[in-house]
Amino acid sequence: MEFEFAGVEIEDVANLIAELFGGAVVEENAFIYRVEGTAHGDFQVEVDSAFLKEERYKPFLELLDLSELAEESLKETLRKLSGIAVPMEVVTPPIEMDSIYLFEELRAKLRQRKALGTNASFIYAFGLHINPEAASLDARYLLNILRAFFILFRELLEASDVDPTRRLTPYIDTFPERYVRKVLASDYHPGIDELIDDYLVENPTRNRALDMLPIFAHLDLERVKAGVKEPDLVNARPAFHYRLPNCRIDEDDWSVAEEWNRWAAVEKLADDEELLKEQAGVYLADRTSIGDWLKDLFR
Repeated sequence: MEFEFAGVEIEDVANLIAELFGGAVVEENAFIYRVEGTAHGDFQVEVDSAFLKEERYKPFLELLDLSELAEESLKETLRKLSGIAVPMEVVTPPIEMDSIYLFEELRAKLRQRKALGTNASFIYAFGLHINPEAASLDARYLLNILRAFFILFRELLEASDVDPTRRLTPYIDTFPERYVRKVLASDYHPGIDELIDDYLVENPTRNRALDMLPIFAHLDLERVKAGVKEPDLVNARPAFHYRLPNCRIDEDDWSVAEEWNRWAAVEKLADDEELLKEQAGVYLADRTSIGDWLKDLFR
């Protein structure tokens, strides 16, 4: 799981995680901290900017020929300035769903420290990313997940009340309609190579509400890296990368369990192939609203 927010210093977040779950805080650089050896695995806390995390600013500092003290001061200034618009991100270790309370404990402590979520500012396009482990790596199962997601997408968007700023950013771009219709067609039965190739042709990017690149890279890393725009940013793992929800970390009436239950509706529909086929036909015919039975999945 990955969640984004602002308003708390990176070192304070790392120390808070260690306070709650144990482990040792390790500073990799000014913009990446790890909490290693907690009771639940390793956490990472980072400023979500490749320019800062990878220290691409260093050549500029070298040109300035600053003293060590001045350089550290400038790094601290960069960190504070980045907090205005660049989110802090916590990446958790794999967590069983019956341990979701761990996130709520951390969220409560971050709220006490005035963490800011998606709705705190119009410039905060902060998201919650859920990485559910795939029940199968079979092409048919992965295809059914995509089909279920496409059918339920509008309901997910509405139920999660996705922030307008996030909708305008490219991070959760919708899938091209021609690709959606291709996947939902009753005569589309790809093997895994064809499924990956077709996906890459229309979606050579991580910027999708359901990013399939991690799971496809786990299956065929070279194929995926050859077909995407930023191959170095793709992390292979046998899990989906569901990026749609806001991260309303500072709001009383929000919980990650709610967002997880919405994702679970996708899995439930994917498991019912007869209903899935029926609803795909409805979508292709006129894209009318989903039936009451499916809406019940969100209640």
